[in-house]
Amino acid sequence: MQQIQMEAWYLVNLHTLQCLEDDSPLPDYTGKAFYDHCCSCIATTAKTNLNTRKNPELWESYSVYKGKRALTGLEEVRNLVGYSQLKAELREQMIVKAEVMIRQHFAKHLRLYVQIAFGGLGSNLDKKVIKEKALLARKIMRVLHAEWSEQWIPWPNRIGENGLTFYVRLVWEFQSVVEKRMKAEPNEKGVRAFSLFPVSTTYTASHIKINGTTLPGFYLRIKKREKAFYWQIAEVEVSTESFQQNHWVVMCNAFDISRFETRSSQCPLPKSEFASLPVEGKYEHASHLFANQVTTDGYSASILLFRPKTEKNGKDRAEKRPSEHLVIPAGYVPDIVVGLDSGM
Repeated sequence: MQQIQMEAWYLVNLHTLQCLEDDSPLPDYTGKAFYDHCCSCIATTAKTNLNTRKNPELWESYSVYKGKRALTGLEEVRNLVGYSQLKAELREQMIVKAEVMIRQHFAKHLRLYVQIAFGGLGSNLDKKVIKEKALLARKIMRVLHAEWSEQWIPWPNRIGENGLTFYVRLVWEFQSVVEKRMKAEPNEKGVRAFSLFPVSTTYTASHIKINGTTLPGFYLRIKKREKAFYWQIAEVEVSTESFQQNHWVVMCNAFDISRFETRSSQCPLPKSEFASLPVEGKYEHASHLFANQVTTDGYSASILLFRPKTEKNGKDRAEKRPSEHLVIPAGYVPDIVVGLDSGM
């Protein structure tokens, strides 16, 4: 999955650049279809060739990327059992990261663009001219910040109004100016190229949720590799629908999470007896229960817990508080009144 994520982002950048250079319409970066097609191209499945009809422009970009990938010696990702459920989780992450990447780095790219156009960047300038141009660029950013913040900075509401493609085109214009400057001054300090969307030359951590939807894929993969694999729960079929219906049973069978579940203070049972109870029994005596979800990036894992609802509401808790616990007791009269001068 790490390789799929890394290569999918490269394909997103490559296809976006080709659309911008050809002045073609950009894809919808806020929807699921585009990222779904990118992941399907990278991880070859039986339905990968359907992208030639659904998105022929993306398929052309993938053909270019596939040729470059073969030159680097990178092996093609094979289809994985249960990949559709994992791909759905990866696709949701890509939608969020695309918007965050544009929003978090837009101001930095805009500042670099202003510095190149009006600022004191340049190795052939003396210190006085560099200082004057730097002050000019700072003045431009300060005077126009309010206007740009309302119209240009990609706040979430602005992305909803203008669309993410509007800001992608702006970042591409900034990128073009930076690349021209880098060709003219290869070793200029403070000028650094950037990508439109997140890319990496190494595998980055991709958090995957393991729950009743994604867990069947792991079991089917183990069953395919291990011929002597034995499924312990006979009444539950190894399938997505069956796992979703019996998620309490399969998740507790797959993960040893009893040590993380805690008892309530009113629980009369010892810890060993509480751990052996079924889920329904634990619900009555637990303060924290397993929420049937494990999140992992391949190196570490986190377990989601929840607290069972109680019948006591806020009014009952408020009525139990005695009146003698007030901050200021009844009948208190201060000896000295301290005031602050409002003009201080």
